[in-house]
Amino acid sequence: MKNQLKIAAIVTPFPALSETFILNRITGLIDRGHSVDIYASQPRDSDEYVHQSVLDYNLNDKTSYETKPASTPLLEIYRRLEAPLSIIKYSGVFRFLKNYPGKKQIRNLTRFKEEKKYDLIHAFFGMNGNLAVQARKLGILDGPIAVSFHGIDLSSEIKENTSIYDELFQKGDLFLPVCEYYKKRLIRLGCPVEKILVHPSAIDVNQFVPTDKNRSSTKVSIISIGRLVEKKGFIYSIEAVAEYINENPDKEITYTIIGEGSLKNELLNKVGAYNLTNKIKIKASVNQEKIVSEVQASDILICPSVVAENGDEDTVPNVLKEAMACELPVIASRHGGIPELVQHKENGLLIPEKNIKAMKEALNQLVNSPSQRAEMGEKGRKFVENNYEIESRNDIISREYIKLAHKYSER
Repeated sequence: MKNQLKIAAIVTPFPALSETFILNRITGLIDRGHSVDIYASQPRDSDEYVHQSVLDYNLNDKTSYETKPASTPLLEIYRRLEAPLSIIKYSGVFRFLKNYPGKKQIRNLTRFKEEKKYDLIHAFFGMNGNLAVQARKLGILDGPIAVSFHGIDLSSEIKENTSIYDELFQKGDLFLPVCEYYKKRLIRLGCPVEKILVHPSAIDVNQFVPTDKNRSSTKVSIISIGRLVEKKGFIYSIEAVAEYINENPDKEITYTIIGEGSLKNELLNKVGAYNLTNKIKIKASVNQEKIVSEVQASDILICPSVVAENGDEDTVPNVLKEAMACELPVIASRHGGIPELVQHKENGLLIPEKNIKAMKEALNQLVNSPSQRAEMGEKGRKFVENNYEIESRNDIISREYIKLAHKYSER
């Protein structure tokens, strides 16, 4: 059996600061002797930071991007003519017309620069799984298709069209939801249960480690990390923390939110309305190394996820695992797959979505009990070590990929 595979990874904009789970999977496969080609929609937005692993593994040189929109109308016309011709070069006219992908998919398919056969094609997010099926039908790529689902692809993406993955379920080979919550949703959508394997995103517990700290009930640092979008629920955590600070003037409470996104100005205005810009800070996204130090310097992490108006949901945010690995107690919403990680009153506290009162009560409980914070923190790290440790998880997925590739080659 072949143990070193040639793998195609189909991703969204790459590399993205907020999607360390993609980096962890790719670098884990490379560490196990597999070669990985990355096919992305567009390069990441210009950020001050980049994760060190992107540089260490030379991932930019392994990445191909789809054709960018042209800067002039004439050039755009040329590119729209060029794109289908580049696909026909591999698929042939008859195959192209029989499996015509549509204008949008044609642009997406331009990331594949040549016809290639792989031992395995891994698509991150269901939408990229659909693209992988299209590429294989056209003869651009060949190999078994594995798809990991991460949240948006099983929430807002299916809100208007629950049959969006019907062909993918039929022609794909392995489906990898990150939690049991989404496994159940895949089954409800019609995915064959025998093709499903729950495979959580994992973290490096040797990178996220606890540090000695003086736990106080009067001086407490709270942190949240994530994109500044509706489903992260930061508008509610700001309100809860602000009210708690104003109701407890004898305590030195600070709250830091790290992230970028479309709601940044709204969140800043919310902080300003409470006149607490000196105690509640919103910082720009940073790389993984800086995240470690920010988490280690904190006492409590809040993860106030909500279902967004468009249906978008979180899964089990990696930041929860990272905080727990650093022995921080967490306050989190009963949302998505979060209760599979956060065990109420054991390694953290679970609260209803958007419930300001419950969040303040949870804060009050943890702020006033340093010993409980320490106990929850120790239990949290042990749970993450046992269930979300990156090396063991990467070993598991590597073995599954090898089995799948061998099975596909025998067809």
